[in-house]
Amino acid sequence: MIKTDVDYQRMLSSMVQDIRKGHLKPGDRIQSEKKMCEIYGVNVYTVRKVMAQLKKEGYLHSVPKSGVFVSEPYHADESMAASFFPGSVGNVADISFATLSCQPLQCKIWERISDVHSELSPVSELNIQMYHTCDELTNAKADVYEYGSLYPDYYLNRSRFLDVKHYFGAISPEVASLPDAFGIPVYYGTSFLLYNVNCLKKLGFAPPVFHSFHDQMNYLEAVTHAVSRHEEMRLPGSVQMPVLRLGRRLRSLFRKLVDPAVSIEAFTEMYQDYFRQSTSYWERYRLSYPKQGMENYRHFLKGETPFFFGLTADYIQLQHDSPAFAFGALSMLNTDETYNRISSLFVLSDNIRRPVESMRFVQSLQTPGMQKILAGIGNLPLRSSDYCHLPETFLGKPDPERFSDCFFLTPEEYYVCVNIVNVELWNMILMSKSLNDALEDCWKFARTYLNIALDRMTAGQRDQWLAHYNDRE
Repeated sequence: MIKTDVDYQRMLSSMVQDIRKGHLKPGDRIQSEKKMCEIYGVNVYTVRKVMAQLKKEGYLHSVPKSGVFVSEPYHADESMAASFFPGSVGNVADISFATLSCQPLQCKIWERISDVHSELSPVSELNIQMYHTCDELTNAKADVYEYGSLYPDYYLNRSRFLDVKHYFGAISPEVASLPDAFGIPVYYGTSFLLYNVNCLKKLGFAPPVFHSFHDQMNYLEAVTHAVSRHEEMRLPGSVQMPVLRLGRRLRSLFRKLVDPAVSIEAFTEMYQDYFRQSTSYWERYRLSYPKQGMENYRHFLKGETPFFFGLTADYIQLQHDSPAFAFGALSMLNTDETYNRISSLFVLSDNIRRPVESMRFVQSLQTPGMQKILAGIGNLPLRSSDYCHLPETFLGKPDPERFSDCFFLTPEEYYVCVNIVNVELWNMILMSKSLNDALEDCWKFARTYLNIALDRMTAGQRDQWLAHYNDRE
């Protein structure tokens, strides 16, 4: 058990006992978060997690603009009524929101959003629960969850999500047009080239500006070759998945693997050029070893290398770290001239007791005011008209017409693309696996896995699954 969990249980138990013994009486106002942190020796997120749980159990309630108060003795029927009809017994509905977006700058953003929500919503308060692993997020008890479209748990746990398209599609055009029935996009991430202006200048290069994949790779090759000959600099590192460089071709690749009419020879011939383009530069310099991602980021932060190939979370962290050098961030192009768009998906719990209030909260995050807040640290907003709110160091903003959505229709598609195709590309980069061997193993392992997965389905499930891919291009 990590220390935060111990602190949470200790504080929760102490407050429950204080309420039951009358040390905290009905109507007493709970002290400020700062004071509670001092009293219990915990951080502010533990305080919020405890407050959320005590409200859920009926020990506390919120009064907008006034604070949090000890409730009257708990009654199950009133608690349930209050959850569906906030205000019917004098309480405000508490919406619990669970997220992995817990970097320092992200924490500040959620605090600000919580304050804005409190001001704008007369009947609900937002309680934010922050976690560090997907397992913690999945096991959390919340009304609303934030998942990334590259999180495997999003695809594996759909049975635990509310079908928002079914229940809210008729009243929301945005929900009705969702690619699946569960995840509502609130903002996006992308693949970044983070660069050190000072290092580039020392090597004799201007900051990067490119509009095609070919120009991008020529620039990276020239700079990296210069770095390889410089004794005081390190080669750049990466946390990016090479499979995403296939762009929109990734979806068609998976359909070819599903199609029994596509032979291994045909598949190899179709995708050999794209596999080569996605790996050749990284293979030449062995730049994509995933287990060294954090170490390579630290080298970049120390000014030891001109580049780091990252994602939006890395760019946000870099802003917080405030390195001693001038830096910039540029959206990277894929082999098909597209930019990756990685969705931040908000889902509602299938056991939710406050569906309307929770949906209103999610929709509020899509409004221009909230989008401005989210874009301020480098998240791509839903609308390109809000790109003006992105940080000044975000210099290469992607063209919305050239997005490639990093989204998978089924858990099986996710597994094949990430655990098979992506690994074979890594094998080419890091293990010098031949192009033909990598493509043939993609075909063999994918077909084997899909046969196993489909055999475990009922006939109806199999037909429904195949329908996802038969009519999509």
